Amino acid sequence: MIAYAGFSYGSNLIWFNVLNGTASSILGNAPYNFSASMVGLSYISPLIGVAIGSFYTGVIGDKIVLAMARRNGGILESEHRLWLFLPSLILIPGGLILWGVGAAQQVMWFGCVFAMGVIALTNTIGIQLSISYAVDSYKDLGGEAIVTVILIRNTMSFAIGYGITPWIDGMGLQNAFILAAFAGLAQCLTFFAMVKWGKGLRKQSASKYAKYVQKMAESGLVH
Repeated sequence: MIAYAGFSYGSNLIWFNVLNGTASSILGNAPYNFSASMVGLSYISPLIGVAIGSFYTGVIGDKIVLAMARRNGGILESEHRLWLFLPSLILIPGGLILWGVGAAQQVMWFGCVFAMGVIALTNTIGIQLSISYAVDSYKDLGGEAIVTVILIRNTMSFAIGYGITPWIDGMGLQNAFILAAFAGLAQCLTFFAMVKWGKGLRKQSASKYAKYVQKMAESGLVH
């Protein structure tokens, strides 16, 4: 579960890294020819996307998860929160196609700016749900779980940072983002696997988890 949470976190974050890595080249060149200040102002769209994503995973997400817990006899499973990834199945590939393919086809500038907000929205959803899933699965080791998640995230983020430019130069803007859209969809679909097998995996690790918590408690690191 921790490895999945790190993978999910990193996978959602890299698409925003791809956006950051291509924003100046796309918006600053023809046909848009944005000035540096206008490129900066376009990031108001991701700011709005982050606000919407936070509201969705927070206020709306809590209500959905509580409703699912009531239907489950009052028992809240960690995997209930993963169902909030459903909108991302459309938003991740849609946002990436609108951004990259749209720019390649010289779509109106508003389409690109709107895509920036959509990608930021999916990034926020992915980050919050990934962290929540890790903490919900191993509540007594939340700090240690988050450290592992961040290590996985940083590794993935570091790798994509070096690969963005040669990837787009090699495939072209349109083909690169079509591939990115399918990769993003495949990544998001993995939550179904955790919905199906996540609880079983947690049961298998229950004894090791209990021993580790006890060891940490004896060391005075958890209470």
